[in-house]
Amino acid sequence: MRPDDDAAASAEGEVGGAPSRCGSVADLDGLPLSGDATSPSGAGDAAHPFEADERTRYRDPQVVARGGMGQVSAVTDLRLRRQVALKEASPSAPGAHGLERRLAQEAWITAQLEHPGIVPVYDAGRGEGGRPFFTMRLIRGRSLATALADGDLDESTLLRHFLAVCQAMGYAHAMGVVHRDLKPANLMLGEFGETQIVDWGLARAADGGDNDDGDDDVGGLVPDTHAARTRVGARVGTPAYMSPEQARAVPLGRSSDVWSLGAILFELVTGRALYDGLGTAEIFVRLDRGPVPRVLDVAPDASPELAAIVAHALRLDPAGRYPDAKHLADDVAAYLDGRRVAAFAYSTWDLVKRFGRAFRVPLLVAAAALIAIGVVFAASYTQTRAERDRSQAAERAATAARDRAVAAERQTASALAEADHSFAALLVRGAREASLHDAQAEAELLAAHALLRGPSPEARGVLARWGAGARVRLAGAEPAPDCLRARLGPSGSTLLCVEADATSYWDVGPLTLRWRVPTQLERVAFVSADVAMVNGPGYEPGALLDLEAGAVLRPLPDTVIERVVAAADVAVVDDGEQLFVWRAATGDRTPLAASVRSPRALSGDGRVALVYDDSAARASLIDLGGGAVDALPTLPLLAGQGPMSAALDRAAARVALGGTKGELLLLDLPGTAVRWRQRVTDRALTAVLWSPDDRWIAVRDERGWVSVHDAGGGGRLALPRLRADDLAWRGAGAAT
Repeated sequence: MRPDDDAAASAEGEVGGAPSRCGSVADLDGLPLSGDATSPSGAGDAAHPFEADERTRYRDPQVVARGGMGQVSAVTDLRLRRQVALKEASPSAPGAHGLERRLAQEAWITAQLEHPGIVPVYDAGRGEGGRPFFTMRLIRGRSLATALADGDLDESTLLRHFLAVCQAMGYAHAMGVVHRDLKPANLMLGEFGETQIVDWGLARAADGGDNDDGDDDVGGLVPDTHAARTRVGARVGTPAYMSPEQARAVPLGRSSDVWSLGAILFELVTGRALYDGLGTAEIFVRLDRGPVPRVLDVAPDASPELAAIVAHALRLDPAGRYPDAKHLADDVAAYLDGRRVAAFAYSTWDLVKRFGRAFRVPLLVAAAALIAIGVVFAASYTQTRAERDRSQAAERAATAARDRAVAAERQTASALAEADHSFAALLVRGAREASLHDAQAEAELLAAHALLRGPSPEARGVLARWGAGARVRLAGAEPAPDCLRARLGPSGSTLLCVEADATSYWDVGPLTLRWRVPTQLERVAFVSADVAMVNGPGYEPGALLDLEAGAVLRPLPDTVIERVVAAADVAVVDDGEQLFVWRAATGDRTPLAASVRSPRALSGDGRVALVYDDSAARASLIDLGGGAVDALPTLPLLAGQGPMSAALDRAAARVALGGTKGELLLLDLPGTAVRWRQRVTDRALTAVLWSPDDRWIAVRDERGWVSVHDAGGGGRLALPRLRADDLAWRGAGAAT
């Protein structure tokens, strides 16, 4: 510590202008060891050691540290026959009463921090002359400041001691205590590898600071009647290691100690103090305005990870540092263990070097093994020359085989190019055939794929036939509300939106809110343009919803809605046990045959329903007027597929099926003869919808992509790329 640091450290009024060691930093070789203390009287008539008088219990004092306001002595404890360190206020120091309060406060706070890295307090009381004192462990060793000056410890050893300090301070921070004077002189290194933090004279409760009345907030650690007082606005601590907020004399938190630990780590890594060569006034200016010295500027060969840890601990803004010493300890431990340091941004090369350091011994062993193998190989080389010659001959043969393989590969590439050219010609031929039959979408698609494989005037001619104005265009778009799920009304002119915590109903074009209710509906089936069958919180197990007003028309107390299809004022509901038909006009609820379940589609006139039994892979048609059930032949889907979606035309004469592998089929009913089939995509088709005039079929896959197909021949309408949550037809020919 420099002389100006001593003066600043004593500004708080701590006991001793020089730091008390709570143990020896002086030469203790001349002191008697524990157990050498003898009774002042003869052995025959001596009183029991436990009966030693309190005032004469500690004897043979030898001063090991002295300051302007206090001193630490090595004394012999007659009761326990051991040496301890005794700290007491200096009788010649000014303000003796205030020193007594601070000495007691230091003893109380230190005694509550029971950690191997914090010097333990043994006893307290008043000695001869009535002066207060407390005793603690006598550490035989030296301070970190002395060790740094001696320069006989390597960086790894110093970092292990520093890690122990951080862990001890992490415990103190967890107990709500900040030290406020961490520096190398207050960190003791014992002769047997122990590390302890001493001199807690400035310690206070975290985030306490100075109150307006001049009392330090000690957070219940010290009796209120005995708490020491601090002059308002006084700087406390050692300038070379104090934090910027400590220099400004503002309330301190745990991050203030983190700064001090960062300054100590800076000194360990670089060999120089953080503000080496600067006076107290200059240090305060640097603490207020910056900049903070960088490790790599002082020691370019230092570890970048350690430099990052130091920089993180020494940020001017307390909020940017480690929140407490435990987090700092975690990063230092990670560095020492070869793990990643949270404060450092690693490049790929940094990770490679860290791997080398972490696995240095295994890599050295592996290298040694490789060298040994190389030696053995070299020794046996002369004995295996014939084998080498044979291997070279085999290698030449392998090279010849490889050359033949390369030639074959080139021939294959040529054949593939020729096949690709032939395929492009077939695509052009198909595009011309489709163009002759006015299948615009198919012709344009084939021509576009042909052009992807190379230039083709014929393909361009197909694309030019219709011109840009003849293609289907998007009629319009409306911004949609923020919906988790959306359902379009039967006419495509309304939208029911299930939001995060509500359900709303909108007119489409322009988008206008009709109503919103504070509940999230789970199932919605449009029975008609004005009525929907729903369930959800507040609508359980089911209810009819008036779409005009958003009010319940009629609760359905006996209706559990597992699956429902609806059209033309008719709904077919699977309640988990059986199917039943519900008619909006009369409110009648008619059960259907118990053997059929899982409704998939309803004809546009509401007369016929399609059901599919997944377990039996069997589809059936149900006449909703008479209840007759007609089982259909096996659906001609791809092997292992069931219908992902289905739709009946208005007269129930045809059914469109969407497969789980993207296949779209149109079947004639009731015999399930395939009219046409088309592979739309490689994803499941989750929705199929007939247009009102049964001319077109709209399809949506599981990603939301929409396509429209001609029901007469399966031709695909040339649409802009669209994605949708739901499908509906508006009028006879426009899809929404």
